[in-house]
Amino acid sequence: MRKTEDITVALLFDVLRELKNSNNRSLAIVGAALIESLLEDLIRSYLIDNEREVNKFINNNDFSSNIRLAYCLGLISIDEHNDFNCIREIRNLFAHKLSVSDLNNDDVKSKSKGFIIIRKMDYKNDNLREMLLNMYLLFSFQLIWRNRKIKRCEVIKDDGYEKIKKSIENMASKFGDILNYFAGFYKNIVKKVK
Repeated sequence: MRKTEDITVALLFDVLRELKNSNNRSLAIVGAALIESLLEDLIRSYLIDNEREVNKFINNNDFSSNIRLAYCLGLISIDEHNDFNCIREIRNLFAHKLSVSDLNNDDVKSKSKGFIIIRKMDYKNDNLREMLLNMYLLFSFQLIWRNRKIKRCEVIKDDGYEKIKKSIENMASKFGDILNYFAGFYKNIVKKVK
């Protein structure tokens, strides 16, 4: 199945180099787009091998929905779920509020305090720009690595109906008298209601 964009290690490093040299708005928006793209690729790699159906499904999702979906499918941890949402919220601040242009903005700093994984790693650098760059790198490698080892879901085969039919026939032969009793009982109730 086609991936959103085949993100090679070389392309990843080009994007990270671009992020390192970019302004804060680009850092927030492009960095989030990188994580969003890799997360979408991970979900596509897990879902059934039916590009048309998967595209209909995935193309209707936004970043928030894909974060939730990946978590519910067990593709990301609860901490990643949290941190990806923090990345998404910071991206939204820069994308939708023209007044937000600096990482020192109070709203941005407030959202950045919600990061869990980088804090669990005992990250000591208070420079939010460096923290975001390191998180983009960490999450990119984690998502690429996970994508390479994931097993695709398989479509359930419609082969069980003959077994079910035989099972019902078997039950009917064993319990036919009870089923007939209830069928007669039901017919009597219907007659009385009329």
